[in-house]
Amino acid sequence: MKVLRIMLIVAAIMALFIGCSSNTEKIVQEGQVAKEAGQKFRTAIETDSLELFLEVLTDDVKLITKDGAEFNGKEQAAEWFKTVHENYKVVIAMYPVKGMIDPHKKEAHGAGQYRFTRTNKETGEVEEEDGDYRTVWRQQDDGSWKLQLFQWMNHQQTAS
Repeated sequence: MKVLRIMLIVAAIMALFIGCSSNTEKIVQEGQVAKEAGQKFRTAIETDSLELFLEVLTDDVKLITKDGAEFNGKEQAAEWFKTVHENYKVVIAMYPVKGMIDPHKKEAHGAGQYRFTRTNKETGEVEEEDGDYRTVWRQQDDGSWKLQLFQWMNHQQTAS
């Protein structure tokens, strides 16, 4: 995901201006791990892998759809995932606009635009949905990154 790459670059530049070369290396490493987690999330959606999807979520994850529906925790997120994939083949394209890693809070924030392309498995009918998104990733004790929040929004809708 490009958003995590952008977050990595921004964090590294900020650390350089502050003069923290040892922190720069750590931020670069954390950014790479966060980027890999984002790629897993996208792969899980596109390959219909519930197991991989759940692997990249925090236990208290929150998904907020464009229409405002909220899915709280892994169990509800799994139900959302199953519902979406029951009738559709899904492809997601994400176009990051900004990102940031805060190593002190062990958080990464991202925002950008997305396009969902859903193909009905039975009829072959294609639906496309465009909008903005924001994400919050949390670094875990083992150094991995997991998704805490994914919010889909209409273009220029205010994030809650």
